[in-house]
Amino acid sequence: MPYLGRTPAGAAGNKITGDLKVTGVLSADSINNNIVLDGTDGSSSNATDNVVMNGTDSDSTNADDNVLYEENTGDMLVEKRIPTSFGTDGQVLTSTGSTQSAFEDAGGGLLQMVHVEISTEPSITTGTTYTDIAGLSLSITPASTSNKILVTFNAGIVGHTSNTVAFILERDIGGSTTLLGGHTSLTRQMAWIRYDSDSDGNHDSVCTGIYYDTTHNTTSAITYKVQWMSQGTAYLNRSASFENNTYSYASLPNTRFFAQEIGV
Repeated sequence: MPYLGRTPAGAAGNKITGDLKVTGVLSADSINNNIVLDGTDGSSSNATDNVVMNGTDSDSTNADDNVLYEENTGDMLVEKRIPTSFGTDGQVLTSTGSTQSAFEDAGGGLLQMVHVEISTEPSITTGTTYTDIAGLSLSITPASTSNKILVTFNAGIVGHTSNTVAFILERDIGGSTTLLGGHTSLTRQMAWIRYDSDSDGNHDSVCTGIYYDTTHNTTSAITYKVQWMSQGTAYLNRSASFENNTYSYASLPNTRFFAQEIGV
């Protein structure tokens, strides 16, 4: 029969094959100083045993075991490698591989994404002031002032009867607005994207804009808008001629607008 405690003479190798419930203290003596659960012994062949108690040390062949107790001392070495307190929401467990692990804010990667999409067919006439496009506005609240916001805009198609359409990205933080994505010179307008069209109304184009916002410096809600202006009449999500047939040039795409928070 199996025994707990020192193995009687002639009983070496006995095992407990059923359930074991210990209500007191379970320890190993100084001679048979290891207890291995879900394995055979503490040798290198069992380096992935689930539990090793009173193994040799953290540099031994059992260093990869899930739980390891130091020889004779009973110190649980794994305590030196896991945090002693709980982390907070959104944090991750990090380790250098040689020091105690710690909970830290997640860095890098996509933290959140906001998206809007319109299938309407808005139009604009000649002007020199940027105006909103209905439906192309979204808000995102960064988790950290140092995180970046990647803004992407894809106009399914821009139809035009004259020369040029320009788009700009507007950022609004607490009522303070900034135009982003271009530069100015003298009296020239800034533009995030500019699209030039032939005047016959049959040469339309897809427009894509990408902006990496590194200067918001806030954890308040940020509202981004796509605005446009035109020299002539322009349409979104349709051609200028707007012919009614089944050919691909008369197809009707949607326009999409994204904001993604990128952790740093």
